[in-house]
Amino acid sequence: TRTERLRRDRDAATDLLRVYGCLLTEKQYAMMKGFSIDGKTFSEVAREQGVSRQAVHESVRAVQRLLEYY
Repeated sequence: TRTERLRRDRDAATDLLRVYGCLLTEKQYAMMKGFSIDGKTFSEVAREQGVSRQAVHESVRAVQRLLEYY
């Protein structure tokens, strides 16, 4: 289901973030941490960062691909 997939994505992102997070910019790290470790929604992270929900979504997906590459 969608919820299970989201949980798997967050778990995988959390593991990668803990290992390779130091290679990210502060903003990338903050968005990924908010989403994966803190379990916040894209909207919640967007409010905190002062950007759009879409910007957070695109950033998180791009960082996930980057972390998987590392």
